[in-house]
Amino acid sequence: MKHTQGKWEARQKVDKKGRKELCWEVTCKTNIPTMRGVIATVGCKPNARLIASAPELLEACKEALKYIQGHNDLEEYHTPKIECLLEQAIAKAESKEDWQSREADQAALDDFNESDTRGDVDL
Repeated sequence: MKHTQGKWEARQKVDKKGRKELCWEVTCKTNIPTMRGVIATVGCKPNARLIASAPELLEACKEALKYIQGHNDLEEYHTPKIECLLEQAIAKAESKEDWQSREADQAALDDFNESDTRGDVDL
């Protein structure tokens, strides 16, 4: 599945008379310059901003995962946990049906959490 291409923006919804409403829209420019496509309508600005940042967050996750998988010397930085979290986030964002049923990955993540005694890295 591909998401709507283009820059996503969060903006407060405005009614036909130009009055601001209590909800926010996440929109994306379309091929028609005067038209915007509505991706989502939500009740608060922080949620709208999070949704609007989704394409950039997905791209960042993919790049981080490629980097981690290409550098075996990063083990000391808890990369198994980070790698698992990135894979799950990417699978969920791309609507891969198995994102919830990745039992082996989840078991590895649970094992890692149990054995993690360092308190200096928060994820």
